[in-house]
This record gives sequence, C-alpha cells and structure tokens, in this order.
Amino acid sequence: YTLVTKIKKMINKNYKIIHNRFLRFFNSFFFLRYVLVIFLITITLFISIPKFFDYEKKQDIIEDFLYNHYNLKLQSFNTIKFNIFPLPNLSIENSNLKVKDKSIFLKTKNLQIFLNLDSIYKFENLIPQKIIFNEIKTTLEVSQIKEILKYFDSLKHNFYIKSSAIDLKKNNEILLNFKEVYFSNYGYKKYQIYGKIFDRKFKAIFKNDKQNLNFKILNTGIKATLKFDQKNFQNLISGTSQITFPKNYLKFDFKFYKDRVEILKSNFRNRNLSISFKSVIKTNPFFDINSNIKIKQINKELLDHFDLKKIFSNKEIIKKLNNTSTISFVAKKFSNSLIKDFNLEFKLAHGMLNFSKNIVSSGGSLKCNGESLLTSEYPRLNFACSINLKEPKKIKKEFSIPKKIKLDPLDLNVEGSLNILNNKINLKRIDNSKGYVANEEDIQYFKETFEKTLFNKSFLEIFKTLKVKAFLLEVI
Repeated sequence: YTLVTKIKKMINKNYKIIHNRFLRFFNSFFFLRYVLVIFLITITLFISIPKFFDYEKKQDIIEDFLYNHYNLKLQSFNTIKFNIFPLPNLSIENSNLKVKDKSIFLKTKNLQIFLNLDSIYKFENLIPQKIIFNEIKTTLEVSQIKEILKYFDSLKHNFYIKSSAIDLKKNNEILLNFKEVYFSNYGYKKYQIYGKIFDRKFKAIFKNDKQNLNFKILNTGIKATLKFDQKNFQNLISGTSQITFPKNYLKFDFKFYKDRVEILKSNFRNRNLSISFKSVIKTNPFFDINSNIKIKQINKELLDHFDLKKIFSNKEIIKKLNNTSTISFVAKKFSNSLIKDFNLEFKLAHGMLNFSKNIVSSGGSLKCNGESLLTSEYPRLNFACSINLKEPKKIKKEFSIPKKIKLDPLDLNVEGSLNILNNKINLKRIDNSKGYVANEEDIQYFKETFEKTLFNKSFLEIFKTLKVKAFLLEVI
C-alpha cells in the first residue's frame, strides 16, 4: 500500500509540473498570436494608407527622381497611383518620356517606380530600387541606334523593359520593327534580350561583361556572335562578328559611327559563292552604300536562280537605294574559266543605274558602259561597247571552234539598248577602227542572231559559254 501511494504521488507531481509548463507555453503562444495579428494589421495599414494619397501633387518630386537617377524627363502622363502588390510601387499611366540631352522619346503604357519602405512616407527622399517600363513604344532613326545603346548602358540603377515595340526608320520610312521586347539589367535574366523580329522570336545575350553578344532567331538556324572591342557603348562601337544561317557563313569586322557603319575584312561563302568585301553604309543625311566586292569563287548555275522580273517589281525599294559599288573577279592561275578578269563599277541613285564594265577572256576583251532607269515599266539598258578579239587561236580553243573555220582578229564598237524584261535588243551603230560601218541589213542580221542565240531566255544567260559559242559560229 505504501509503495502504491508513493507512486501515485510521484505521478501526480510530474503531471502538475508538465501541465504548468505547457500552460505557460500555450499562454505565451496565444500572446504571440495577438502580437502577430497586431503586427500584420500595422504593416497592412502602413502600406495601405498611401493608396489614399494624391501623388499627382508630388509630380515635381517624381520628375526630379526620374531626371536625376534615370536621365528621363517626364513630359506628360494620365495618372499616378500607388500599388501595394507585388511590392509597393508608383504606377504612372500613359507617360511620355524624353531621354536627357537626346532627341529620343519613349511612350509607355505603364511606368512603375518601386519604393523601399522608408520612401513610402518620406517621399522627398526617394531611393532608386528599380523601375519597369511596361509596353514602350518608340520610333528611332537609324542614326540613333548608337545613342539608345549608350543611354541604357549608362544607367546605374535597375530597370526592366517589358513587352515593348521599337521601330527603326530612315527618312520617315520604317526599315525594321522589333516587337514584344524584354530586357533587364539585373536578376537572373540580366543582359538578356527577348522579342520578335520579322514576326519570329529572337534571343540575344550579352556575355563577358557585355563584351560579347550572342544572337539567334529561334527555329530558323540564323545565329550571330558579336565581339566588341570595348565593354561599353560610350565611344565608337567596333568589333568582329560571325553570322551563320542555313548553308551560309558570313564574317566581318565593323565600326559603328554616328553617321555611318564601316564593314571591313568581310568574307561570305556558301556552296555556290565565295566573296570578300568592304562597305561603308552612310545613314546621314541619306542612306547610301559604297562597296568593294571581290568574287573568289562562283558557281555559274547561280545566275539561273535570279528572277529579274521579281527584282524589278520592287520599284519603291529600288528608288530608295543609293549604291556605288565595284565588283571584281580574277580567275585563279591555270583555271579553265572563260572569264579571266572581270570588273564592274556601277552607281545606283533614285532608280537610275550607271555602269562601266571590263571583261577579259582568253584572246579578247569586252568593255562596256551604259545606263538604265530601273524603275520604268520595262527597263531599257542603253550601252556602248567595244569588242576586241585579238588572239583568234585562243578564242577558237576556248570555245572549241573547229580549225577549218576562219577567225581573224576583230575589233568592233557597238551602240544600242536592251529591253531587259522583253529580251529584245536595238542596235544603233556597229563599226570598227578600220572604217567598217554596218549598214541596215547587217544591223538587222546581228539583231536577229543576238536575240535568237544569246537573248532567247534571260538577260543573265547572255554570258553563258555555250550561248557565246553559238553566236560566234553564226556571225563569223
């Protein structure tokens, strides 16, 4: 009995001790619960009360904040509201902004300025956290590309561009359009650009402290890698690039000035063509291209794929092209190419083409100059050519002309015009240095033979070896 009584007393004692401890714990828990509720109510009130403030009366402070920290001038807006979620921020609806000291204007559907807790009530001391541009719409001249890059590169505080559209234009004509553009200078997607170009999604990533840019148009096979000489865009933008697209490869150095772009040490190749070139593309005051192109290798069948009718149908584009270029080709030593040396200089301005070309082959040469208004309904190519066949033996060997056919040295001067799309030629005059002047009968014969053998399909097929051989066999 005594033992049982002692055990009961011990159990009761322990129970009281445990009960008292848990009671104190639960009392503390319930107390903390009230404290937590009070804390949440306080915080909620703290961040909710500003919803009732009139922030448009703080316009001057907001303007100074954007101007001093983001180099933006707030020109106009509809409303300014305070939002609690996702974090406390000011929302400026339909704002029009101007970049400081630049003629660059940004129209945003919604500009969000995120605040820290200290700034909610001490509004005079706004501290930059981040801003979000929602749905920017802007139009830039081509010459302003460098300026916009310099602007965003100079910003030291966080910003995020969401679902924006950028139009590039020249002389009030839209050249390129970027849609649904996303970009931020912070976070796990830092210096990554997403959007659409030609209605296809693209992705661009800056790497190595913005010194490298990898760009690709998704699901097309088009990729580009640009390596900049500098890590920022404050001065001259220059560097090297490699561009690949299905079965084509392009590599070049570039220098991007305010009024022009220089392309140097360029190489392009695919299975049909290999060329090197250098170009200067001027954007101010007019869009103008000056190029020097050297053909290293070309597949003769490549000319079969050019559709001149389709090219000439784009008359509005042709009118806008200003181009001065030289195209040259020198055949490799011991090559069996018919053309040993080729040089073409041309100038295109407002649809008017002026050209001069020189072709050297085994045993002879062809020199021509002329002009054409490519924007006319049926473009006509006016020309004046001199043909010199000074080594008949080489000519006969080159074109496999039978030895029994006599071919004397020949020089001819020919003037006329070609109707490029209708495959017709008009010969005005044919003569040579020895006093020969073709009469009307001779001119008509040359015209009919030329159209029947050389110009029976398309303009670009005039220079095919078999056609030239057929023409020679007819006229000699």
